[in-house]
Amino acid sequence: CLSLLAMGLSWQSPVARALMEEERFTGLVIGSDYEDRTRHSDTMMVVSYSPKTRFLDVLSIPRDTMVSVPAMPAVKRLNEIFAYEFRHTGKDFTIASLSLKSEIETLLSTGSAQGFAIPYFFTIDYGGFRSLIDALGGVYVRVTEPMNYDDNWGHLHIHFEPGTYLLGGKQALEYVRFRGKSADQGRVRRQQIFVRELLKRLKNPALLWRLPQYTRTLLEGFHTNLSTWDLAVLLLEGRRVQWKNIRLMSLPGTPVGNLWKANLET
Repeated sequence: CLSLLAMGLSWQSPVARALMEEERFTGLVIGSDYEDRTRHSDTMMVVSYSPKTRFLDVLSIPRDTMVSVPAMPAVKRLNEIFAYEFRHTGKDFTIASLSLKSEIETLLSTGSAQGFAIPYFFTIDYGGFRSLIDALGGVYVRVTEPMNYDDNWGHLHIHFEPGTYLLGGKQALEYVRFRGKSADQGRVRRQQIFVRELLKRLKNPALLWRLPQYTRTLLEGFHTNLSTWDLAVLLLEGRRVQWKNIRLMSLPGTPVGNLWKANLET
């Protein structure tokens, strides 16, 4: 039944046709927060999937990665690009996402003669993230150390003791936002763990029946250059990925004060 559905979607989706021809899919996932009266790219992950081998590579990019953008002299961190464009383009998610995508393409092309292209972007805000996790019925996560943080001004309170939890949307957002003693690097590792568990959850058969109930809320929190047909195809394909075939990586580099200096030569 799913194969027939996939064949039908292939007529509507260029992504489906590309996957059927075993072409690699590459996209940028952006998690957007709302602080200091504007949007920031709190989470940035480049995902690259090979339909031939069914391996999924996930490269996490620290939000504090150092950048130098001549058109934005005040911008020093990668996540500030999204905020700058969002603020100066009348809160346009697409322009902000494309600008960030372009800078990441430039960053990852360092030392490459051919360059690195990321055709697609998928931006999700906090509300959309919570709705997605609730639509999945929650995600199981194992907490290995106490996680405690209180920000009364930002209305953020995070408290987890070691143990295994089925996290709903609100708790899942707290988990992926937590920085802790290891700051942004620790958060990147937790986000990677969460992605792995999220993909496991996609295999739940009840998912296909639950998602339609959340369609409207989900669409309000997502911004992407992928069509609805493309997203449906990727959801079906994602259910075929085995957790052992997920390779999690972080952008190599070294800390420089509060920033992260990328080193792609290593």
